Amino acid sequence: MTQRGQQDNGHYSSNDRRITTKQTSTQTLKDKLRQVREEGAPLHIIADLGKLHAKEKQELLELQHQGRHKTVTDALALAVSYSLRYDKHHSNPTLCRSPVEMLNLWKSCVLPHFLID
Repeated sequence: MTQRGQQDNGHYSSNDRRITTKQTSTQTLKDKLRQVREEGAPLHIIADLGKLHAKEKQELLELQHQGRHKTVTDALALAVSYSLRYDKHHSNPTLCRSPVEMLNLWKSCVLPHFLID
């Protein structure tokens, strides 16, 4: 199900909720920064809000990246798992790989993607 479909149905993952919360706080800080600039606030206040906004924005980008990374690694794990179960040579018991070989293949194909980043 797409993220949009999940939102329409009210099914949010914990990561989606964190991203939404972070988006709200980032936008609030952006609006506040714009407001204090327009009001002519002291430069140290503008600088502090600017730094805080930049930090929030960076955290938001990291959360979004983690969400995309998790989606990719989940899809990869499913693809390898499916391949190990249903490829032609696995249906023939004489050609089927041993469980150790299958585990080593999984480790080499899937595990590195969980360890990256």
